[in-house]
Amino acid sequence: MQQLQRRMEKHPFVMLAFSVDSSWEPVDRFIHRNSLTLPVYADFENEIATLYGTFRYPETFILDKSGRVAHRLLGARDWMSAETLRFLDVLVAAER
Repeated sequence: MQQLQRRMEKHPFVMLAFSVDSSWEPVDRFIHRNSLTLPVYADFENEIATLYGTFRYPETFILDKSGRVAHRLLGARDWMSAETLRFLDVLVAAER
C-alpha cells in the first residue's frame, strides 16, 4: 500500500487504511511493522464498515472523485502487480 501511494503521488489518488480492530495497539503494531506513512483511521465501532457493507477483510473500496464507490475488491491484493497498476492508471485517467 505504501509503495502504491508513493507511485501515485502525482495523480489525483489517495490511499486510506481503516482498521476494525478494537484498539490502537494492534493498529500501531501494523503501522510500525509495515513502516506506513499513509493515513490510517480507526473504525473501532464498525461505523464505516457498516456504511459500506463490509463483510470480509481485507476489503477495498475505490471511490471516484465524487466519493461514490467505483469498484469493490475483496481479499488481499498485490498493490504493485502489473494488473493492479494498469487498472488504477486507467481509472485515474478516466477521472480527469
